[in-house]
Amino acid sequence: MPIRNGVGDRYYMNRKTLKIAGHDISFETGEIARQADGAVIVRQRNAAVLATAVAARDPRSDTDFFPLTVDYRELYGAAGVIPHVYGKREGRMSEREILISRIIDRSIRPLFPKDFRCETQIIATLLSADPDVDSDILGLLAATAALRISDIPWQGPAAGLRIAKTASGFVINPTRSQRRHVEMELTISCGRDGLVMMEGHANETEETVILEAIDLAQKTLLPVFDFFDDWRASLDLQPRRYKSPESHDYIQSTVIRDFEHRINETLNVQGKKQRNTALYNLREELRTHYEQSDLDNLALYESAFDDIKYNIVRQRILKNNRRLDGRGSLDIRHISGRVDWLYQPHGSAVFTRGETQACVNCTIGSPQDSLKTETVYGDEESSFFLHYQFPPYSVGETKPMRGPGRREIGHGYLAWNALKPVFPERESFPYTVRIYSEITESHGSSSMATVCGGCLALMDAGVPIKKPVAGVAMGLISEEETTVILSDITGDEDHLGDMDFKVAGTEKGITAIQMDNKIGKLPIAILQTALQQARTARCHILEKMRDIIPAPRKSLKSHAPRMITLTVRPERIRDIIGPGGKTIKSITESSSAEISINDDGAILIFAKTQMSAESARRQIAEIVQEPQVGVTYNAKVVSIKPFGVFVELFPGTEGLVHISEWEPGDESLFRALNIGDSISVVVLGVDEKGRIKLSRS
Repeated sequence: MPIRNGVGDRYYMNRKTLKIAGHDISFETGEIARQADGAVIVRQRNAAVLATAVAARDPRSDTDFFPLTVDYRELYGAAGVIPHVYGKREGRMSEREILISRIIDRSIRPLFPKDFRCETQIIATLLSADPDVDSDILGLLAATAALRISDIPWQGPAAGLRIAKTASGFVINPTRSQRRHVEMELTISCGRDGLVMMEGHANETEETVILEAIDLAQKTLLPVFDFFDDWRASLDLQPRRYKSPESHDYIQSTVIRDFEHRINETLNVQGKKQRNTALYNLREELRTHYEQSDLDNLALYESAFDDIKYNIVRQRILKNNRRLDGRGSLDIRHISGRVDWLYQPHGSAVFTRGETQACVNCTIGSPQDSLKTETVYGDEESSFFLHYQFPPYSVGETKPMRGPGRREIGHGYLAWNALKPVFPERESFPYTVRIYSEITESHGSSSMATVCGGCLALMDAGVPIKKPVAGVAMGLISEEETTVILSDITGDEDHLGDMDFKVAGTEKGITAIQMDNKIGKLPIAILQTALQQARTARCHILEKMRDIIPAPRKSLKSHAPRMITLTVRPERIRDIIGPGGKTIKSITESSSAEISINDDGAILIFAKTQMSAESARRQIAEIVQEPQVGVTYNAKVVSIKPFGVFVELFPGTEGLVHISEWEPGDESLFRALNIGDSISVVVLGVDEKGRIKLSRS
């Protein structure tokens, strides 16, 4: 309802509440950020996210694409936290913020008009954090709501949610505590006509379960679409008029007449690099051909060249099921690879599929090497992480090498999600593992090549993963009544097609999934076919990977770090540490190993070599070993009393050889003992006070 705040106020707040899967979510506009084209605050419990939408009035004349920017930021003050970083203020965007920005971007971008060229910016800001409410879904809802109640020509309504599969069934928008125990989790955005965006991870989930979740998500969002439409209608908004790029049909027809046949022939050249070179030369010929007669419109002739190439490739697929590289829609490119091709990394692999190649290495470290991340919800720690790098040479380009971009972070996160479900539990494999993927050649789905190469590198390193994982990217060409789903798409097919659908998993089921489409609406029937086709492709790739390395190596490589775990009685910890830490320091210095001791007696030894780890283990074992009844020891005399001799069996463990244990004729031997002498003793037992009873052996 509208809420006015006093006489003479220039504004009023419009607040509406909607229940989504049992959660009360409120939407507010009119009070905050009033100069934006659209501004909405979305609240759930104590969480609040502000999203603003602003679009320039005039289109950019220097671009032929839609200039959209999406930024999601989390203020530490929203959680009552002061940042720990230098300067005590929010710095560059974190990976979490970038990943959420990408989710919002991919959810809204396909729903803008194809000819819209006005620079547009969406900014979503976490204003108040709730420990059990995930703000990414609130940010997505706030962004779609801000666009829907603005005059920006956005072809909504659309909205998004998260759906998880637990042991008890599906949960819509699970709390943060519920998300810790899920079998599958998807973030889904859609409109009335179908899916717009989807991504998530799963624990080898079958395709039928994924489809069931998508269907439930779409049905859950139907009331949200009605809510947005009713809200917009109540605001009596008229969509903004904008200027479309000027149409030049005569230029298109001229290029078709002069160059279409030659473009068609050039597209037959095999090999991405060779084909791109031939197209570049033909494009230069086009420039020379038209610059004398119509120099002012030269850029339009080049644009027409690209449009003709686009249409030829699509029609070849739709009419003849023939792709640029000669494959049919179901065919997978040639796969090759090898492992153990680098000595120093603890695991290494090269995975090549067609003209896409990933060089991946695996590094094993100690628990102290785990990845620690500061967030508004508290610090997080991960013992398995993956970094993805896409250098410009991989596509034959030159550009500055900066930090990882949004695309690199997103692709790395997808590959990490794909491999994480098969990574061993920390109890059985307490190491920290880092995967690094360098894309050395790219022509289609380098993220899925990273999944395959990362899996091979883990197995080469001897990491006991539960099952091999492979990934494949699917595409779509759709016009009117004809639809073709493509397996293992190339970069050209990604650029010219209507869908980019990445599926990773084992033979049993899916571990990670990501879908974007350019048409803004993907029927679930098409997705069902794509999932089954992706499964066939994935199993084919897994078979090829088995030819490279069939299973994880039985042990870590000789030069890989080693970790040994011991358990001792808690009361023996002080003996290992020694006075002032002297004993433990001596062990670490002599063995060059890292040693951590828990209060419950669990000891973890980490060293760069097996020899170093064994040295530390042996020294600790000597300190904490327990005497065995009936076993003979060579003991050292530490104290001589009238009633007997105290001896040290091993460091920290002493026992008494009572004088009665000496034979009557041995008194002279007893009297001749000195401190430091060695005598042979046998353990008789332990008395009621815990003292070790010994006898001469």
